[in-house]
Amino acid sequence: MSERSCPHCGHTQTREPTHDANIVDCEDCDRSFAVATRPPRPSTQLDAESLPGAAEFSLARTAGLALAGTLFVYGLLETPMGDSYLGQLLSARGRVPYVIVFFSIWAASILFVKGRRHHARRNLLGLDLLPTSLGSTIDTGNAQAFRAYLAQLGRVEPGHPLVCRLEWAMERVAGRADPRDVSTGLAERARLDSDVLDSSYTMLRVLVWAIPILGFIGTVLGISQAVSGFSESVGSAANLEVMRESIGSVTTGLGVAFDTTLLALVMSILIMFPLSALQKAEEELLAHCDRYCDRNLLNRLGAHATPRPAAAEDDTKLRATIEALETRIARLEPKRGAS
Repeated sequence: MSERSCPHCGHTQTREPTHDANIVDCEDCDRSFAVATRPPRPSTQLDAESLPGAAEFSLARTAGLALAGTLFVYGLLETPMGDSYLGQLLSARGRVPYVIVFFSIWAASILFVKGRRHHARRNLLGLDLLPTSLGSTIDTGNAQAFRAYLAQLGRVEPGHPLVCRLEWAMERVAGRADPRDVSTGLAERARLDSDVLDSSYTMLRVLVWAIPILGFIGTVLGISQAVSGFSESVGSAANLEVMRESIGSVTTGLGVAFDTTLLALVMSILIMFPLSALQKAEEELLAHCDRYCDRNLLNRLGAHATPRPAAAEDDTKLRATIEALETRIARLEPKRGAS
């Protein structure tokens, strides 16, 4: 690892990263900062990683993981485990359990990928994203320095919602934007991040919805098989031995009907609990981003950011227009009284 300077105290040190997301502990001030291992992207380049919450997982990649996991599970059934009730439940109840297992592992793969991304993003929140060493207040003079530091963090964890918001705010402050416009823009980006987070769970919701439906399909197929076997047993009632064999097919069909529903409902429950927990954790992360912007960004802008001259001119014109109208109304009132 090459020598790097701490953005807090300026001390040059060579300590290796000790935490996730390439976070380094300074040898001198013992504060943490992030270092980037990816080359910087041109500022004009717009890809999936530059959008908050985008490209969190690839459906094709997670589907491949699910396929490999499904083959592994059914490979285990070739062992003596296949003679157990679980083995019979997965492999001796028709084709529907195969699809249920695949969808369940696919949902688990998506949750795993999203969980790892959330863990990395949460670790980045422990850093001082707006170091006071770069300036106790944020204005047009030091906005570019803050933006360069945030760009380094953005390469460590692309698409982090808080880093993206702060980078956007630094760009506006450097352009001498009004603090009220920055506050309004941050609120709009917070709403956009919330919408992106909600849409990232669409595929998971589809899978959680599809798994019980597959169980009901297996139930219908099993009942259909049972009814067909029952019809055969009635038709062969004259032969007792044939009737016994036909009744066996009836019970097999009922077994398929109930066991596929049982498998689907259990898999749905096992997915819904971690899904709800992860979604709650990600919503709390966005709420933390909102609080951070309020406490550490907007409070440091205040009157230190240069307001737009156009806004001051508009206020002056508006006051002049109001005064002119008030003077004109005052002149018209005596004429009305005389008439």
